[in-house]
Amino acid sequence: MRLPIRASFAALCALSSTVRAQAPALPAAARAPATASVSSASSTASPTLPPGRLDSALVDRLTVEADQVTRFDVARAHRIHLALAERRADLPGRWPEWIEIAVATTSGSGARQLAARRAIFEREPTLTNRVGYWRVLLNQGYFDEALAVARAWTPAPGTPPRALVEETEAHAAHHRGDAVRALAAARAMRAVPGADRNPQAWTHQIAALAMLGRTRELAAAVDSALGIEVRGYRVDPTTFWSTVGAELMRHGQPVQARRAFARTLARLDSSIAADPELTRDPVLADSLRVRRAQALAGLGRWAEVRALTTAGPVALAELERRRLGLLGIALARTGDAAGARAVERRLAAPDTLMTNAATRAAQATVLAALGEPRRAADVLLADEDRLDFRLVHATWALGAALDDPRVRRLQRGRVR
Repeated sequence: MRLPIRASFAALCALSSTVRAQAPALPAAARAPATASVSSASSTASPTLPPGRLDSALVDRLTVEADQVTRFDVARAHRIHLALAERRADLPGRWPEWIEIAVATTSGSGARQLAARRAIFEREPTLTNRVGYWRVLLNQGYFDEALAVARAWTPAPGTPPRALVEETEAHAAHHRGDAVRALAAARAMRAVPGADRNPQAWTHQIAALAMLGRTRELAAAVDSALGIEVRGYRVDPTTFWSTVGAELMRHGQPVQARRAFARTLARLDSSIAADPELTRDPVLADSLRVRRAQALAGLGRWAEVRALTTAGPVALAELERRRLGLLGIALARTGDAAGARAVERRLAAPDTLMTNAATRAAQATVLAALGEPRRAADVLLADEDRLDFRLVHATWALGAALDDPRVRRLQRGRVR
């Protein structure tokens, strides 16, 4: 019987054949220097569309293709979405609205995502559209607007309860450093039927206890969190435990953080031992390598992080950003400042995996490790339209950059 970790890689299994078929240069790139980019293997051509009204099956096929390649070639997915958006008048049914959301998402523009989500929500205020709009508001730091959207929802009879208001309050208080409010909201969030295993509720509660310095309660909460199998959209136990560790590091609780990272590493290693197939597939192996490096970084085992991340680039863009960021930090922590600066320059290059919030955050962590917190803050704030509050707040490796007055002011929330 396979351990639960196997399920977390199901989507990567589906992507594996796509990666190998559509990025044939990757095997050679994997033997390239550590700072090589995977974008060189990307197709630069936009899809050729037939004249006249577009068939729904064709649009569906192209959007599925874009969704499949987004995780290893964001630029290519964006070109597919743009080609469809240019033919908006020829798109069938509701496709024009969804293509606009897709373009906004792959562009990385927060303002464009907000506009697209708001437009579709105002046209059709379903719960799904409300949650989509609310989530983007929250991620972009518009806490008061997100709270208004959450409070305006009236559940239809028989609709399962959702902790939208409680999660918004916990999220906003957490970012604003109001630990008392964050703790109360997190506990209210967990009290909503069905929400006790919600990963956000646990992380907000643990972060609040860490901020308050209530070590006994914190230890008990960490015990509970490390003993549950949280699952959700793109969340498995190891993702959750790693997030808990990051929050604890962020709020000055390294001893408890190491417990979470050690639990993460132990589960990853036991899963590999129980199911060697995980390491035979190149995409799954890449994912495991980067996730193990993240856990080792939380444990301060930088020589091992360096060894894991020095190997060639990985296929999935989101993992490649993490690999480069971890490599840069590990090089700085192990005395190779020149190597770390080379990685930082690679992350700053305009063609690196389509520059976005995640790329900037990775670049900033390398600068922070090099002892340049002000430059790290400059990078984070260089393009506020592509600033994701989740990445900034939970990235403990940013260190003193998070204490920059400009970053602290921004994290209190935006107002339009």
